[in-house]
Amino acid sequence: MNQDGKREFFAGSNSYYGFWPYFDSIAMSPQMTRLLIKGGPGFGKSTMIKKIGAYFAKKGFQTEWFRCPSDPDSMDAVAVPQAGFCIIDATAPHALVPTRPNDEILNLWQYWNADQHGRNETDKGMTEYDTEKTAGIYEKWLHQTRQEWEIQEQNWWADLEKDAVYPMVQRELEQQTQLIEEQLFQNTKNHPKNAVRHLFAAGFTPDGVIHLSPEIFHSEWQYIGINCSMQPIAEQFMKRLAQKCPEYGVETEIYHSPADPQKVDIVALPQSKKAVVLLNSFGIQYEVVLPSSQILMKIELCKSAQNQKDLSFTKKVDVQRITDYLYERRQHHQLAEKRYLSAMDYEGINQETERIIQRFDQTL
Repeated sequence: MNQDGKREFFAGSNSYYGFWPYFDSIAMSPQMTRLLIKGGPGFGKSTMIKKIGAYFAKKGFQTEWFRCPSDPDSMDAVAVPQAGFCIIDATAPHALVPTRPNDEILNLWQYWNADQHGRNETDKGMTEYDTEKTAGIYEKWLHQTRQEWEIQEQNWWADLEKDAVYPMVQRELEQQTQLIEEQLFQNTKNHPKNAVRHLFAAGFTPDGVIHLSPEIFHSEWQYIGINCSMQPIAEQFMKRLAQKCPEYGVETEIYHSPADPQKVDIVALPQSKKAVVLLNSFGIQYEVVLPSSQILMKIELCKSAQNQKDLSFTKKVDVQRITDYLYERRQHHQLAEKRYLSAMDYEGINQETERIIQRFDQTL
């Protein structure tokens, strides 16, 4: 934890599979109260989250902030574990509904005056038709890219399995997995709840790729860096490692690839402050944002096999196209927000914010 007890994450990703949420990992304890905000654009959901989080952070409590990947200046949620609650933007595309005994709906629609909606609107900007048409083209491109990845990877594995170097690859991978396990799990203590948390340490946003690794792994953390020019091998290695964590009964944070959330970029153990980081994943360079002083070791997977034959394979990611699309969507969202401004009772929302603060402040 850094000096002010703050960590930042992404709980969702604008991935090649569309928006992918891991919002169940915001509140790890089933006893934690989840306040689920419902409201439209411009209602002040992010502002409310920021005010509540800032209050408890100023009082010295650990706070966990979850940025919005579609607008990284906004917050999707904040959690205050010591106060036993979190507050989450539960509107689309998150669309959370109560599923736990301590879940509560916070309905901001009650502060909206429908009669005033859109009266001061002068610039409608992009039409809904244009927006949906753009989204359809973008989603088709995502689908085509995923299909290309799948075919390329299938062909790569088929070629590798027929090659004489394949047994060497498997042997080296097994040896290196054991080595990392020894480094990662030594001196760890069993966690009674065996908690596994799924999040993102980087994200595709309208402002390009944003790294939150420095906000997660502070100066007391050490990491083991993994390099590999064979992306399928690196993915297999990280998957194996993530699957091993429950066997050791340790609290674990799994950080997924923002491009393909089914893949693992980072395996982290909060108790021992150690993490295994895939230094280059789908073109996202974690190494450039993590201080070299925190490197415990670097490992090149299957290096001997690579020296015998070039087996390099990387899935291509078009960051610029993703960024351009998300930028356009944000502009449309900002126009939608303006239509609500004149219709909102922000004073009422501010009073609601103060009631929440007082409620959980009294429990401490």
